[in-house]
Amino acid sequence: FIDKKRNIPYYLNQYDIIIKSYQKDGIGLNWNDFRSGNNSGYCAMQLAILMGYKNIHFIGIDLKITGKETHFHGGYGEQDELFKNKLNRYYSTFNAGLREIKEKRIRVNIYSCSKKSRLNEIIPYKEFI
Repeated sequence: FIDKKRNIPYYLNQYDIIIKSYQKDGIGLNWNDFRSGNNSGYCAMQLAILMGYKNIHFIGIDLKITGKETHFHGGYGEQDELFKNKLNRYYSTFNAGLREIKEKRIRVNIYSCSKKSRLNEIIPYKEFI
């Protein structure tokens, strides 16, 4: 497979398992229903849930722009307004997924460990030590 945006080849034959995602929204309850959220942090949350983790801590997922930057970068080189819109979509996807976790009664505790995260509006903040 080739990442067309960055022209990077990925040689998937090096991997034993590839998790395919055909949907982005919500939370899948099995490996054949993996949800991506179109975001690596969301994928990590979905993966942790399917692996049976009961306590999940988000580190560095802020989903907002403070000044001109997020925690670690300036928006992948995108225009500020476009990146801000992308972060709003990610936030909406996280918000819906986190609500679905409660609705499906998935027994997992999810915490934000980023003081400036927009997710602190919908999940508890817990200081990372």
